[in-house]
Amino acid sequence: MKPKIVILHCADTPDYPESHPHFDRFGAEDVDLWHKRRGWKGNGYQWVVRRTGEVEAGRGEDEVGAHTEGVNNGSIGICWIGEKHFTDQQIDSLVNLFQEIKKRHGIDWHDWKGHYEFKRSKDCPGVSMNLFRRFLKGVV
Repeated sequence: MKPKIVILHCADTPDYPESHPHFDRFGAEDVDLWHKRRGWKGNGYQWVVRRTGEVEAGRGEDEVGAHTEGVNNGSIGICWIGEKHFTDQQIDSLVNLFQEIKKRHGIDWHDWKGHYEFKRSKDCPGVSMNLFRRFLKGVV
């Protein structure tokens, strides 16, 4: 099924500052390991955005993800490493992903959702999606 929405997640890892030795400790390989430990076939997201802003591929955009129960089919899952504070590099990378995904699939700013909008017991991605969508709208 062609993706119609993007669902943003956070890894719930520490928001290490750039000066911290573990600033860039976690990435897609870690997410893959965490998801395999849960019994999944591997990384359930299509994209992982490291603290440095490096974007790493997970599952293909044409594959069904394993990130948001009930809406994995027809969605693209993006996980940013951290908990509540994007780095400037992550914001730049998310803007680039937004523009690329919009070009490939026509998914506009209003169809970017947060995990918590599908599962109320979650606060992931740790930021206000209303504010984030307004930000993306300004990018257009």
